[in-house]
Amino acid sequence: MKKILSLALALSFLLCAGASAVRAEEDALPFSDVPEHAWYRGAVEAVYGAGLMIGTGDGAFSPDEELTRAQTVTLLSRLSADETPTDGDPGFSDVARTEYYSRAVVWAAESGIAEGFGDGAFLPDEPVTRQEFAAFTVRFLTHENLFLPEEQTAPFTDGIAEWAADDVETLHRAGLFFGDGKGAFRPGDPVTRAEAAAVIARL
Repeated sequence: MKKILSLALALSFLLCAGASAVRAEEDALPFSDVPEHAWYRGAVEAVYGAGLMIGTGDGAFSPDEELTRAQTVTLLSRLSADETPTDGDPGFSDVARTEYYSRAVVWAAESGIAEGFGDGAFLPDEPVTRQEFAAFTVRFLTHENLFLPEEQTAPFTDGIAEWAADDVETLHRAGLFFGDGKGAFRPGDPVTRAEAAAVIARL
């Protein structure tokens, strides 16, 4: 319970402080590719203000860029109440200790949030699909002992993989992850940075 309260209080403080700072200074968001009226503008303000997601360089957030596996575990590790390991062997053939995401990969593997592949690789630069992102997020919530309300049904018509179906439904029922408005979830499409920011901001 203490862990849940600590996480909730910390996130509330960070998100409110970040959003307030952006409102106080109109140009506080340093990204040239996040238009003022973009549907994801508020989400980017929230996650950037909370230090959960940063830009991709040269003043860009790259909202339409695909989110990678490395970026996903880094994002979730920043959101976690856990203390990210300061060292440790990632245990994957393609994750060097010198990489910025190395400690996040160690954390994600130890926490049961993200696994590698049968050949010993983690594939850190591989894009994360929408159904994979849903699965990672629900595993994260389980690890943090957080439970979501059920607010709506998830009537998706397209073929979500069996291993991800419950996770997609969980996030949709809680109002965190949506389809395309035409009854499809597009489970195999890559998650964009804007979509990831929106899910985390709603969370």
